[in-house]
Amino acid sequence: MGDSKVVQEPELDVDAVDSKSSAREAIERLRESIRFHNYRYYVLDDPAISDSEYDDLMRALEKLESKYPGLRTPDSPTQRVGGAPREELGLVDHPGRMLSLKAIDREEDLRDFDRNCQKEL
Repeated sequence: MGDSKVVQEPELDVDAVDSKSSAREAIERLRESIRFHNYRYYVLDDPAISDSEYDDLMRALEKLESKYPGLRTPDSPTQRVGGAPREELGLVDHPGRMLSLKAIDREEDLRDFDRNCQKEL
């Protein structure tokens, strides 16, 4: 990895957002930040924040978009997976939809996921 820069994420208390206009502003700040971090992670292979910090940004955006569904857009990071594909890796056609584990912070959630996978097999 290159020389990572320390990135100061904007402080955002999602629970304090109480109007559509303040939600719009907070959502745009979060989307901009997440897009920046997606680029650093997926394109440059040089993340500037931890996975946990990234997950916190996504959870904040998801919470605001749930509270103000009219502000959710198709290009939001919550509606897309990952970043731009790396050309050197090539493209692969998958026979079925690819699913994500999502962000798991608790061992119990991981065990539930494992249990469900084994049951499906």
